[in-house]
Amino acid sequence: VEGENLSSEVEKVLVALGEKPTFQAKRVGRVDMIKCRPVKVVLRDKNMVFDILKKSKNLKSHKKMENVFLQPDRTLEERLQHRKLVSELKENAEKVPSHHFFIRNGEDCSEPKRVVEVPTTPGGPRNLSEAQIMRLKAANKPIPPELLNQSLTRIKQAS
Repeated sequence: VEGENLSSEVEKVLVALGEKPTFQAKRVGRVDMIKCRPVKVVLRDKNMVFDILKKSKNLKSHKKMENVFLQPDRTLEERLQHRKLVSELKENAEKVPSHHFFIRNGEDCSEPKRVVEVPTTPGGPRNLSEAQIMRLKAANKPIPPELLNQSLTRIKQAS
């Protein structure tokens, strides 16, 4: 994008994650007026990269950063393998909706979804997963403390 201050935009993302490292940033890929090109950020320290990637899931809770995604730099072979894993993960998620699927250490993993019954106002009890509760909290939606405490207690008991 012409006239874009890439460094300040990347810095905003890093500050939202509670980090302020020295970095270099540049757009990669072919210029396309329709798609947004990815940004490659180079940091001095591998540990800093790891910390930032670990914290990147917290971007969902920031209103202006909810559409920002961070991922490690991968070789072409690694990208192809990751793409294959993601497509397998999506297929498995459709086949077994009662499980939560994720990639850990380059493998497709799953675990049963944790569902809790949380009483709501007029509609009666409602089932909310732990992830749904976290999304409500991240979106700053009010959850009465007694309901939240009940939900978290039930989640712990289900584990």
